[in-house]
Amino acid sequence: MDEAGSGAQFTELDPFGERHGSWQRTLHSYRADLDRYVLVALTHLDGSAEIAISAGAEERTNSNDPSANPRFRRFDVGTIRLDSGDAAYWPSDVQQLIEQAVRMAVEIQPLQLEDRQLLAS
Repeated sequence: MDEAGSGAQFTELDPFGERHGSWQRTLHSYRADLDRYVLVALTHLDGSAEIAISAGAEERTNSNDPSANPRFRRFDVGTIRLDSGDAAYWPSDVQQLIEQAVRMAVEIQPLQLEDRQLLAS
C-alpha cells in the first residue's frame, strides 16, 4: 500500500487497526495547507470480505482549541467485494483504486471543503 502513495509523498499514518467494525489503514500527506489522506477499510461480510477505499482532506487546526471545527471533504473511491472466484484480480484492482485515491486526495482544493455536520441521534 505504501508504494501507491510514495510518489506523492504519502506515508503510513497508522498500521492496520480496528475501527468501526473494519480493519483500516491510513496513508497521509500534508501539502498546500491541507492534511490529505487515503483510507483503506477491510470488512468481513457473510463469508467474504469487502475493501472500501476513500480519499479526503481536511484543514489542520490547533488541537488545543476545543471549539475548532476544521472543514473537510471525503470521497468514496471504490469498493471491491473479495469473492474467491475473482482472487487473481484482487491485488491489481485494489492497487489501482489506491493509486486513484492518492491522485484524488492530492487534487482536493480548499474551496471543496465543508463544515462538519454533527447529527443528533
